[in-house]
Amino acid sequence: RGEAAKALEANAARRSPKPQFIVASSMSTHSPWDFRFAPDILRETDERRWNADAEFDEYLWRLVVAKRDRDAFRARLAASMPGRAILHVEYGDHQPALARLPLEGAENLANAGSDWQLDPASKAFETYYRIDGQNFTPAPRAREYPIVEIAHLATLTVMAAGLPLDPVYARRAKLLEQCDGLYATCADRAAVLTFQRWLVDSDWVAQR
Repeated sequence: RGEAAKALEANAARRSPKPQFIVASSMSTHSPWDFRFAPDILRETDERRWNADAEFDEYLWRLVVAKRDRDAFRARLAASMPGRAILHVEYGDHQPALARLPLEGAENLANAGSDWQLDPASKAFETYYRIDGQNFTPAPRAREYPIVEIAHLATLTVMAAGLPLDPVYARRAKLLEQCDGLYATCADRAAVLTFQRWLVDSDWVAQR
């Protein structure tokens, strides 16, 4: 919290004329949710509990903290690097305590033991994402997708930045279109497997 902005400011102070690609990632909203994160910043106007479920309540609180930190981070960047084009990509974590939510197949959990798993297409794995630019308009993509699986988020990020696509991202962009934003649950499994085989055969991925 705050360290990412300091790192970017220190880098900007070097005043390098070359384009830079810097990734700053925060995991503060991730589990475990069995303790109150940053209780010292609770405001008088904050609700002390948003949900009766303790873990889900903590999850919601961390979303509040994440938004405040993100807004402060962007304001700090705007003040320290006025006019600098910055691409922001934001995405959420899966819902907490998945096995305790009333989802499909959950009624069989007691009898399934460790082999029980949610369907990969379950809504329990759905979250949000957002791509927007500071001081520039991200390049538009060909079309919108109802759901974008995480494997495609890097491709969308590169496309939004307006960067040229190398051979891997060019193939990923075609797969994104072909699978309608899906990957693990793409109906055309042959297309996904062909892409993965191509990564290995082209030495982009080392096979072990």
